[in-house]
Amino acid sequence: FLTQITSFYGFTFSSTDVGTYWATESDNYNDITTKVFLAGDCCMARVAIRSGTSGTMSEQFTRTTGFKQGAHNLAWSYEALTASARHHAQAAAVIYS
Repeated sequence: FLTQITSFYGFTFSSTDVGTYWATESDNYNDITTKVFLAGDCCMARVAIRSGTSGTMSEQFTRTTGFKQGAHNLAWSYEALTASARHHAQAAAVIYS
């Protein structure tokens, strides 16, 4: 997962050895949680940009252009966005407390 974030968003992590655990107060833990949270912000911003002022969503975004494709206005797409916003608020409360 961290490798995908690194390649997609250009974030680098100080240490990501598999099986390594960090205390919640450690610099490595804070570095990773903050950057994963920012990657989520990037995803949410992309959805907001592609939804436009009308707020309509499609089932998918094309890989090459990023524009909407597939079925339009599916209820599960809106619920996924609502759930993401709810979880984002919960994560922000923990990360930035």
